[in-house]
Amino acid sequence: MVPHLDIVRSPTELPVQLSFLVDTTRVAVSDLSTDNLGNNGQWNASQGRRMTMRKFFYNREKLRCVEGEHDFVITRKTYVHPNAIPDGSVRKIIWQLSSEHGYSRYALVTYDIGQNAMVAALPHGNARVKLEAYQRKEPSMLAELKIRREDERMKREYDTRKRPIMDPEAEELLAVQSASKQMKRSSSVGPSSSIALYEDEGLDVEVTGDYPVTHEEMVSSHSLLSLLL
Repeated sequence: MVPHLDIVRSPTELPVQLSFLVDTTRVAVSDLSTDNLGNNGQWNASQGRRMTMRKFFYNREKLRCVEGEHDFVITRKTYVHPNAIPDGSVRKIIWQLSSEHGYSRYALVTYDIGQNAMVAALPHGNARVKLEAYQRKEPSMLAELKIRREDERMKREYDTRKRPIMDPEAEELLAVQSASKQMKRSSSVGPSSSIALYEDEGLDVEVTGDYPVTHEEMVSSHSLLSLLL
């Protein structure tokens, strides 16, 4: 998971530099800039400093070279938290290695935190409780929810197109016929019977209504009990 830092409620006493190796098979690349201090929307706020990106090119001998002659690219993304106190005292840097085959499995996430630094806990504008800092969902989760909503919308549209269009008068006639059949079935059902075959004192048969238990049914009941017990 993406590392979380406890510098929201209390400032740091000393300067801190932390590094974390993150497995991108378990954390989406789009979530690397997300943590408990905010997501990329807060780290890269429009009213504050923008994220800066720089690329370093290397050849197979691991020597710096120019673009076009390279085999590997190291991408460095630097974020400065806009709500840090003092201003500019909390920085986050994401390092990624890539080649023509794509990005490597692991990414390096580093934090550069100055002395007596903290991040102001700003709640969401619509939050009922103003004591907790707003933390948006991860971008990968938001993208997945968007895909799910789109799939559900397409399914509803497909079901609507698949459903036959019926004339209102035909629908009303069908409803009347269904109600009539239901009434006929109800009138053809005789009085109910209540048969209790399991009592505390052994096998006891209680018969009510017009359905007496025959001798064959009693024998079958005893045989079934013998098989199950």
